[in-house]
Amino acid sequence: MKKRQRLTMDDFITGLFSALSQEGVRTLSLGVNRIDSILGTLFPEIRKEVENRGLKVAFRIRPHPIHGDSMTLREAILSALQRGIVTIDAPSSPPIMRIHIDPESAHFFFEFLPGSPDMYQGFAKQFMELYNPS
Repeated sequence: MKKRQRLTMDDFITGLFSALSQEGVRTLSLGVNRIDSILGTLFPEIRKEVENRGLKVAFRIRPHPIHGDSMTLREAILSALQRGIVTIDAPSSPPIMRIHIDPESAHFFFEFLPGSPDMYQGFAKQFMELYNPS
């Protein structure tokens, strides 16, 4: 029996930020657990899509019922910081996260991630629909 390839939270965040960069998104506000809430809302759809593509989801995004933040997501953002994928302008209020993946080089990241670029691009579009509702 062939083992399914795992999608880790770090892989997911790298793919999401790469796709957001291709969509022209360079900054995200970190105010009031907004990213946690959006990804928590989208997580059932994310899991379904990933599993439909034959991958195994190796993480969960569940915002805390009181605080509203997701420790899994916070750890993945810290990892992205350590890898130089993002930086955070903390003196601003609310803090601003800057994505440091060039739209032109995002394809390089996709080559090494489980799943396909269109999967991450779909997640980025869903994310932005909730981030910037019309």
